[in-house]
Amino acid sequence: MHRDPLVLAIREGDPHLYGSALHATLYYDGEEYRPHYDRWSLSTLERHHQDYRKINAAITELGDWTLTVEVARFHNIMQTDEQLEWELEWVLKEKHNIGMAKERCIIRLKQANALGHIENLEAEASMTV
Repeated sequence: MHRDPLVLAIREGDPHLYGSALHATLYYDGEEYRPHYDRWSLSTLERHHQDYRKINAAITELGDWTLTVEVARFHNIMQTDEQLEWELEWVLKEKHNIGMAKERCIIRLKQANALGHIENLEAEASMTV
């Protein structure tokens, strides 16, 4: 399922196609009560949770397509987030590794007096002209 599903509709006798984003239906009065989910609570909805299949079956059994879609959206977002975390960690390790290789290379260039040799060559070239 796509991360941001749409509902498409056509009215009889109307040539237009109507679309709207599909989001979970609100089931609380925002003024009186608003549920709070901490990270631990939300882990129940993640794909790697031990009861993932039971929880998905229960959500499907509710018959609320908006909730089913919202949970699927959450799964997709969490999967993308985990992938990006892994990629970020890999990039940071590679950045560290290339930084260390650069430092080692600079040390060897200094030990070989690379710039000194270049300056000597330039000085010799200017003397022969």
